[in-house]
Amino acid sequence: MNIQVTDSLASLRAQLVKAEEKLAIAQKAVKAAERAEDRASNLVEDIREAIAVAQLQSWGDHPDLAMLMNSGEGSTMVFYRALGEVAGRWGFHLGGRWTDTNQTVLRFGLNRGERGAVERVAGAVLYFSPAMKPIKGGSREGWVRFAVSHQESELRAWELRYAKKTGKARLVSQSYGAEEDKHDFDTLLLALHYIEKHLWCENVIDEEITTLLEDGTVVL
Repeated sequence: MNIQVTDSLASLRAQLVKAEEKLAIAQKAVKAAERAEDRASNLVEDIREAIAVAQLQSWGDHPDLAMLMNSGEGSTMVFYRALGEVAGRWGFHLGGRWTDTNQTVLRFGLNRGERGAVERVAGAVLYFSPAMKPIKGGSREGWVRFAVSHQESELRAWELRYAKKTGKARLVSQSYGAEEDKHDFDTLLLALHYIEKHLWCENVIDEEITTLLEDGTVVL
């Protein structure tokens, strides 16, 4: 190996050492910046949560349902948990989000023969629907929708759609995002009775509880 090549290698190795030193400094700065970003991000999230808690307190018994259902920008876990509590009072559950409206999915199921269930769900639909965004690309009916739980939910998804202006209802089944079946009803109650009869979760028959005394008396 001649002197020129030896000097060239030595120079390159010296350059490599300096470059690696600069890289280490840059990597250290990046890690410090990432930690600073994490701290700032956590602080922003904490403040957003605090604001959400304050908003909930200011609403009292009349929460802003549209804000609670928002699952897009500005949504918080405080609102999500609060929505879950409100939905739970009606026997509803939360499940994902509607991508076209960026609102949290409200889901319900009906048991066959359960007393008062249809009326309870109807009340919930009327309670939540004013704050729900209509399905994008839908008809002039302005449908809002709820997910329906049933025995074969893993095979086919059903949606209850409700038109706030007309009071009409529609049941739509979907498979892989494509509509397969559709049933139209003049009223919400007719649609819910159909669900109870054909798309129920459990077969529940409510009967009056009776007790038979030793003397043969039946106590209701």
